[in-house]
Amino acid sequence: MVGCLAEILSLEKDLEVMKINLSLRSDFNLIEAFSLLDRNCQSSVTRTELRAALEDLHAYFSEDDLHLVFARYSHDG
Repeated sequence: MVGCLAEILSLEKDLEVMKINLSLRSDFNLIEAFSLLDRNCQSSVTRTELRAALEDLHAYFSEDDLHLVFARYSHDG
């Protein structure tokens, strides 16, 4: 259990470093990046939209993985 928690902390730290590095790039724009996911221009992203956008980037996730992403980052599930 402790090993799992340590791995989670390490991954979240790595993710934060990647987010900071990305935000410092002159060619990165958060609004344009979000628009790649928000295909219906509704200022929100559904699981279907997220899956399609990720598949366009050749990144494939299971339903369980998508559920975890939404459980972690969605304000309304």
